[in-house]
Amino acid sequence: MKYDKTYPLDYIMNMPKHLRDDSKPVKDQEDVWRLENCLKNVVIRRLTEIRAQKAKPSLRDMITEYIDKKNEKEKRARIRIKE
Repeated sequence: MKYDKTYPLDYIMNMPKHLRDDSKPVKDQEDVWRLENCLKNVVIRRLTEIRAQKAKPSLRDMITEYIDKKNEKEKRARIRIKE
């Protein structure tokens, strides 16, 4: 995945025989696995969306950055006036 933050993709590997439920027909078991994979994909997609949303700067951060730049500009102007 992106940003070097990966999630374990356990649904890619083959299910061990001792964990398989042989009492169900093969088609039913495949449907269960398919639905589980869909659920995991949805969860990972949502986590990725949340991570991207949190990466955006907040209004407070933008205002703080603007004020810092403005103060730096005023400081440089005062230094030039003194010279």
